[in-house]
Amino acid sequence: MPTPSWNKAEASIIGSMGNQVAPPTDAQRAVDQLETFRRWFEDHGVDAQHGSGPVPRVAWVGAENAAYVKSNAMPKFIADALGGANGELFLIGRGKDGKSFAAADVLGHEFAHRITESYFADGAQVKGGFGGSGAVREHISDVFGQVLTGDRSGVIGEDLVQGGIRSMRRPNSVDSRYTGGLENPETAANVPTVLGDNGGVHLNVGPLNRAADAYQLKFGLEDLGDLYLHALQTKKIVSDTGFDALARAIWQSAKELHGESSEQAAFARTAFKDVGLDPAPLMQRMHDRVDGWLHRGMD
Repeated sequence: MPTPSWNKAEASIIGSMGNQVAPPTDAQRAVDQLETFRRWFEDHGVDAQHGSGPVPRVAWVGAENAAYVKSNAMPKFIADALGGANGELFLIGRGKDGKSFAAADVLGHEFAHRITESYFADGAQVKGGFGGSGAVREHISDVFGQVLTGDRSGVIGEDLVQGGIRSMRRPNSVDSRYTGGLENPETAANVPTVLGDNGGVHLNVGPLNRAADAYQLKFGLEDLGDLYLHALQTKKIVSDTGFDALARAIWQSAKELHGESSEQAAFARTAFKDVGLDPAPLMQRMHDRVDGWLHRGMD
């Protein structure tokens, strides 16, 4: 696939955002990687309407970040340059050391935003995006960043900085400069309420990420990806889904894909329960608690 190019009008708009020229090898590598991710979703039943269409344009920007943006979330003068209301763009920045943010798992994370936003847009006004529902979006992208690259380490962005920019397995092990100086929570009970970072959408993914990582360590990344894609495709996850609803959605997906009494379904519940997000209905949780008391009394 050729390296993206822009006409002068587009280049001037993007240039005002701090556009940088990427080395041809970096640009081609990024586009090729995005095309690989597009094919993965297409092969897994995602149609063009939901994000597996042709890869959008890519621009290098003067920022330590990477992002997927849609023109309907941008100022009109930028939206017009991107092709109107349905325009899309992948923005890729560079770190202070000059290293490109076009790391494979970071690109996979951003491509997954394209998929989730496309499913969320089905026949309804997109809601959420701040606080818990925003953290769910980031969590889903973290999951697919690992699934798409086959990386079972649980570390995201390890090619960018030592120790990575996020750890799914040990959230609070990451350098605090990437979390606004705060410690990443590892359980739902420790999730702080913050105004910055759009309500902690990147900071607070720790509990969800730990549950997903535990599942993939036991059943593999492909199985994990199937659960999350099934939950999106069956509308178990929607734009304002929060932490508890996400846990229920993945548990339910495990039951539907593997069976009510399957090892996968049981472990999915346990993985979320271990981070303080038991997805089972209240009556079932009460029954399990009473059953545990009775068994301990008989020992």
